[in-house]
Amino acid sequence: MFLGPSGVGKTTLAKILAAKIGCDPHVGIIELDAARHGDIETLKDTIEDMEYQPLKGQNKMLILDEVHAVSTKAWQSLLKIIEQPPAHAYFALCTTESKKIPETIKTRVTTYTLNSVSIKNLYDYASVVNEIEDLQRTDEMLRLIASNSNGSVRQLLNYLGVIRPAATLEEAASMIQTYVEDTTK
Repeated sequence: MFLGPSGVGKTTLAKILAAKIGCDPHVGIIELDAARHGDIETLKDTIEDMEYQPLKGQNKMLILDEVHAVSTKAWQSLLKIIEQPPAHAYFALCTTESKKIPETIKTRVTTYTLNSVSIKNLYDYASVVNEIEDLQRTDEMLRLIASNSNGSVRQLLNYLGVIRPAATLEEAASMIQTYVEDTTK
């Protein structure tokens, strides 16, 4: 289980792990957003698919994003396969809310906790992206988005896109404010 705040790389780490254990990126990794598809029927179908050997690669991985949203009945199906998985089946549970994960699941998985990314590391990352993508954002703009990203790499990248047309720091700040207001409505 990968636990941590939004946008710090839980799902990305799960995909890297899948590649390292021999899952083909096209047919060996099943990614499911439990917030949208956490019902018993969807999960049962997905778990049934996990029973079969992958068409390519050595293993299969089911990445359950937002796993805290899985329905109560669906947890029972998930628990059964986690306790007795096929040799080729692996599971990555990604969540921001460990309190909503049943103890019966928590005691059967290894948990890796990811923390928010520091403003300095976000700034450094933004600087690298700025250079590679030739975005021509000023250091002040990069500091602004790093300090407003709430420790989230995903949010930082969103803000880099939002401020792309900004010519000044003030314009960048205004664009971020408008974006925040629009996304919280």
